[in-house]
Amino acid sequence: MVHDFRMLFWGGRVAVKHCRDGPDGLRRPRPSCRKRRLCQSGMVGQAFPPSAGVPVDNPLIGSGRESSRDLLLLGLIVTVGFVLRFAELGTPGLIRDEALVLVAAEHGPLYIWLRALTTDAHPPYFYYIVKALLFMGHSDFALRLFPAAAGTLSVYLLFRLGRRLFDPGTSLIAAALLAAYPLHLQMSRLLRPHPFIVCLTILAMAWLLDFIRDPSRRNLIRLAVLNAALLLFHFNTLLIVGTEAACLLAVLPFASRKAVLGRYLPFLGITGLSLLLDLPLLLLRLGKFPGFDLNLSMAWTLTRSVVNLDKMLALFPLPWVNIAGWALFAVGVASLVRTRRLAALYLGAFIVLPLGVLVLAKYGLFYEPWHIAFIIPALLLFCARGASALLPRQGAAQLAAAVVPCLAAVLFFTVQRETLYAMNSSIFGYEECYKKMAIHLQPFLKSPSAVMFNESFERNFVNWYLRQFTTTDLARNRILPTDSVVTTALVADGPIYSDQDHPEAVRQAADKLLTDCGAPAAIDALSCATITAWDIARRPGTVIDALPYKGSFTAYAPDFLRTVFQAENLQILLSPLAHTIAPAAYDQPGRFTVRFENKTRATVSEMALDTVLRRSGKGHVFQVFCAYDDEEPRLVFDLPPDWTADTARIRLQRRKPFQHLSVTVAMADPESNVSFYGLSDSIRFEKMDLAVSEPDGALDADVAVDMEQIGEIETVPEGRFRWGFGPQSAMRFHLERLEPMRLEMACNNPIPGQTMEILVNGVVLAKVGPMAVQPWLAQTTPVRLDFVGKAGDNTVTLRYGTYNHQEPAAPGSTFAPDDGRRLALAFTTLKLSRAGEQQDSFVVLAR
Repeated sequence: MVHDFRMLFWGGRVAVKHCRDGPDGLRRPRPSCRKRRLCQSGMVGQAFPPSAGVPVDNPLIGSGRESSRDLLLLGLIVTVGFVLRFAELGTPGLIRDEALVLVAAEHGPLYIWLRALTTDAHPPYFYYIVKALLFMGHSDFALRLFPAAAGTLSVYLLFRLGRRLFDPGTSLIAAALLAAYPLHLQMSRLLRPHPFIVCLTILAMAWLLDFIRDPSRRNLIRLAVLNAALLLFHFNTLLIVGTEAACLLAVLPFASRKAVLGRYLPFLGITGLSLLLDLPLLLLRLGKFPGFDLNLSMAWTLTRSVVNLDKMLALFPLPWVNIAGWALFAVGVASLVRTRRLAALYLGAFIVLPLGVLVLAKYGLFYEPWHIAFIIPALLLFCARGASALLPRQGAAQLAAAVVPCLAAVLFFTVQRETLYAMNSSIFGYEECYKKMAIHLQPFLKSPSAVMFNESFERNFVNWYLRQFTTTDLARNRILPTDSVVTTALVADGPIYSDQDHPEAVRQAADKLLTDCGAPAAIDALSCATITAWDIARRPGTVIDALPYKGSFTAYAPDFLRTVFQAENLQILLSPLAHTIAPAAYDQPGRFTVRFENKTRATVSEMALDTVLRRSGKGHVFQVFCAYDDEEPRLVFDLPPDWTADTARIRLQRRKPFQHLSVTVAMADPESNVSFYGLSDSIRFEKMDLAVSEPDGALDADVAVDMEQIGEIETVPEGRFRWGFGPQSAMRFHLERLEPMRLEMACNNPIPGQTMEILVNGVVLAKVGPMAVQPWLAQTTPVRLDFVGKAGDNTVTLRYGTYNHQEPAAPGSTFAPDDGRRLALAFTTLKLSRAGEQQDSFVVLAR
């Protein structure tokens, strides 16, 4: 194994001690050489092993020897590549993709794994790798140190890969192109998996050649381990490993039976097993990635692939250089097809096969050049071969290899500096400057404080810098009842106006907020944002001073901050659709409490509490807790997983006077349902209405009842009532023990011949009707039913014979054609009671 690594990093310089040149220009082992394996490797030019291996080409594999000048040039190229990748490495702020990695890596191992199983578009292993690398620190330089090192190492490794196939001049040009390659420079300066993937892909292409030429156990093991490492970084690395398998299958007919059975087939089996690292996760997430569009066509993906290739052939930081890149690529392909067909097929396989699979799969998930960065080694080797064909003299190739990276360095540090080294450089098309926002926002973050952004991810990524370099954490802000003032900041004028879907709505929302918050306490204008700060005086709570009562408050920042009694782990979003609040971060319970003071001191038969919210996914938590006079809060509403309505209606009954009612809304995601973006905007609160009716014992219950298909209390000049909706209504309640119960009803019937069956726990206990049409609320049919409720869950069902808009319609059933509801009976009395002490109860309806 030691010899293999020496061969990888030193190539012919190690083997030359044990080999000599033959008359055909190839180096052959000396008769007395005890290290023939080194000479048989393609690293030093042997065409193929004499036993079982398969040549990739013969006789010009890795022809020529590196001179001292070649090695000096290689050192210069690697040095320039190092400088370009490490210069000002800590300057640019985090881009969105980097921050996503860091937000995930900060969580525990279980969170990362569950994220991969639910919403992430990547396997979880790269986050574990980043988590292990955080020991280096949290500065921009420390975070990007290993990607930059992998990018620099790739320059050297590409030279070594080129030496397995070509002469030193071509290999030097390939390394020079990679050292100055703009896309690779950008990738190497970001905490993303792509620079690691490129580095490992070069090794995989080189070691696969070694394994094909010499299928030894050592070569098999190191290539198998490398493939497993590749699969840890991205789902797209499946394409690289799959290409390796395809190349090996292609050479099976030309290999000896011993090599096929002893090495090649076992390697294919090991490779197949290693795919299990990613394939199950990929199949689980297929079609569920954010932005994934199954309606895209193969033509779209093919067109996008060509566009990406055009971008990737921009080999140098000059305009229109992609034209020269296409020319070099075409010349390189033609040259290899004419003289080195096997080498052309080998390199071409690492371009054509992955792209072909993506086209067949209709790949459309954020398809940008860096997603197929693993084709860069093969792409640059073709271009280097084209340049070598145009520069037949060895000295010209060496000169080009020296000039390309040096000239690129001059351009990048002068006229092209803004594209790579400035804080607001547009790396990967992003221009956010989260670090600058955090630095300038920090002085405004007093306790308590609230910060408004247009999008959740802006807050989370600004908060990354705040957590690393200050004592502030936006995700843990609290507003207490004793806080009389809330410091509020709006980050605007930069990213807030960049919403491409709703630019005018966002601008109007921001302008309204600037007006309603009053005179600002401070304004700090940056190049990428404007931070406006206010001190908002609070008037927490609201007063019920007369019955009936109706009050409302919204998530609109001034109204929310002035009204809310207590809040924790919340963020306020300046949304283009509405001002909303959401949990500050996933897996950190966000909640707020509103306190209603009841100065009437009267008993309340019913309070209707409506909460308006929006959510973009299923399975998220939304809970409402209520407490009277600072009692222990009890859960009155729990969002079911399949709940799709925008409004949750909660009905509360109170059988004794109270002074305070506290309503707590909890909007946090459980750890079992994590977010791809680490955001918390799947549920957003917008508004809460509280309506308190006058006491009315006729439409009441003294147990906690969940009503279905029974309307809210309505008041008209003729009286108060509830509608029962067809085909049946239900009342569900829970008893701790066997208890006698009584159901009392007064039914006003608008449909001729109406009937009603009363079922208790599925058993018909009473039938009512047929009933004649009765004057509206002036005449009713009394019903009284005594029954015994069982311990546990009970259900009282009212099954109607007919109802409004029934299909097929009974005669006279559609008595209200302009009312789309399925009206059956109007109840002026609907009371469910039991013996014993009267208790508070609640009814929940979602509409």
